[in-house]
Formats: sequence, C-alpha cells, structure tokens
Amino acid sequence: MKRTPIAGTHKIIYLDKSPIHGIGIFTDEHIDAGTVIGIAHIKLGDKNYHVTPIGRMHNHQINPTCINILRGNKRYL
Repeated sequence: MKRTPIAGTHKIIYLDKSPIHGIGIFTDEHIDAGTVIGIAHIKLGDKNYHVTPIGRMHNHQINPTCINILRGNKRYL
C-alpha cells in the first residue's frame, strides 16, 4: 500500500496497512510527548460526532502510544 499523508495532521503521520487490523496511522519518527497529532472527533450535538481519518484509523491498544484529550467540542490525539 502506498503511504498516504493525512491532511491537517502532524506532518510525519501517514496511513498504511496495520499488522493489528486493516489500515492504521503510523510515523517513522519520534513524536515528543504532548505533541498534538490532529483532531480525532468533533462533537456536533448531544450524540453526533464528525469522525476524522485519525479518529477512524488510530488503534485502540491496552498500552496505547498516545492519548486523546477533549477540549471544547473537539477530541485531539
């Protein structure tokens, strides 16, 4: 699969085949703790969300390598 950069994200993030499940987001470089990679979800109402490619593609692990933080109506990875 060709690496596909994700628009609106940290410049070294791309989509690729995941050894865990389907397609995932990856980097070949170290990202410092606290770096915002991009927006994962935007809350549009009480129960509605716009989910970005990051929101659809990041893996949910027992020991994640990143966290998401809600600020206002946006959840950042």
